[in-house]
Amino acid sequence: MTDLPARSSHPALLVLRRIGSVLLSLAAIVLAVVLGALVFAYGLNLGLAPAIILGAVVLFAVAWLLTALAHKIWRSPRSGPRLPLRRRKSPLIVAGALLTVVGVVAGTTILAPVPDEPTVEEGRPDPSYWDLSTGSRIAYWHFPAGDAEPDATPIIFVHGGPGGYASGGTIEHFEQLAEFGQDVYVYDQAGAGLSPNLPLDEFTVERTVADLLAIQETIGSAKIDLIGHSAGGYVVEAYTAAHADRVEHVALISPGSYDPGAEMAADIEAEWEALEEKDSEAVQTIDDNSPPLDLSPRAFFSLALRELIGYGASENAMSQEDSKRIMSQMLAPLNLHANIALGEDFAATWPDTIDGLESASTPTLLIRAEYDYVTWVEQQPYAEANSQFEAVYIEDAFHGPWDKQPDSVNDALDAFFDDRPQPGGVYEGSRNPLLEDATGVRD
Repeated sequence: MTDLPARSSHPALLVLRRIGSVLLSLAAIVLAVVLGALVFAYGLNLGLAPAIILGAVVLFAVAWLLTALAHKIWRSPRSGPRLPLRRRKSPLIVAGALLTVVGVVAGTTILAPVPDEPTVEEGRPDPSYWDLSTGSRIAYWHFPAGDAEPDATPIIFVHGGPGGYASGGTIEHFEQLAEFGQDVYVYDQAGAGLSPNLPLDEFTVERTVADLLAIQETIGSAKIDLIGHSAGGYVVEAYTAAHADRVEHVALISPGSYDPGAEMAADIEAEWEALEEKDSEAVQTIDDNSPPLDLSPRAFFSLALRELIGYGASENAMSQEDSKRIMSQMLAPLNLHANIALGEDFAATWPDTIDGLESASTPTLLIRAEYDYVTWVEQQPYAEANSQFEAVYIEDAFHGPWDKQPDSVNDALDAFFDDRPQPGGVYEGSRNPLLEDATGVRD
């Protein structure tokens, strides 16, 4: 019997099969990475380890299955018998190689090991702790007044960030105010410094104000004088708007603004342009003394998960303590989760706070540093909302003006809390003092 000739494939058909196979192989890689990433991201709600395992399994399985199908298309009918999928080695090699590459990339970017940095500044004095009625445990430092009157109003200092802490230098500086005859309290807000963290959904203006109210009730004073630095300026203004009857004076040092409006954004840009045109050296000085904003890929990934999936996935990708360690490398051990959550809530509550201040009539002081990176227009809503308002302009000073001009800051605070005229006068201009060529005070 005559043997039949082997079937031959048409050359054009063979080319098409191979093109289709290559395209399917590429699609296999892309789809495997996408599905693996999605499973990993949503798996972070369960924890980091389960997410890595689930993502790796899905990536490997999809890559292996689709690559095996691609190889099946590739094979010519003349290539001999076909092995079952489970026995083909090349798809396993492709899937394994892809998993290795993705693992290396992820391990050096979004899952890069967190540096072993301290989560609190070393060298600060040991704190005491309040266990507040709100559930917060708060680290604080109390400095009794020297030669205090029996009814002297205590001072409470509120740090910035948000999510920052009271640095050793800050504590040391504001301890000096006790010499003016008032008890001084400095504290780390919940989730900051030495105060234990909160669940992410509890970092709100409402909770921050409630903690401050509980602190006032704990120290047992009907009235308090408040000092708010940077983001702490908004905290003390939100507190005053809600509890004006409990506040005697409010001092804002380089307060931050959280006005989310487009008009404010345009005003900020216009002020920077005017400053650049008038005094580029001053702008460079401000830039040189502004906090860096170079977040790591892991921090970006965690914050993106917060918006796309939720708090649980975000915190499992980067814990609050991890965020403090990451931020320690470039700035200070700031709780980045608290910073973002509170910043968003500050913006959401901004209109109500400003409206509340307009009816509070609380004496308010603004200490404006010459080289503050917060623009003048950002701080003006506080001036416009407070009917009893005065500003002191301090030369050759930065966002924390007490670092270079401690005496000028203390003199301004002492006069303000004692209801005396400012020894160096007040600033009454309507624009950034740098644009007005204003003269302020300095040590």
